[in-house]
Amino acid sequence: MIVSDKLPAGPLTACLSGYRMEQDALGRSAASVFRLEGEGLPALF
Repeated sequence: MIVSDKLPAGPLTACLSGYRMEQDALGRSAASVFRLEGEGLPALF
């Protein structure tokens, strides 16, 4: 699976400017959670 840290182009791109996409594994399972982070910005899950 290919995971990019860039946000896809679309109408929300301007609102989410400054964020980067991060992926975390959930325990030892193959499942994961994505969050948006940015310096000085609240994290979005």
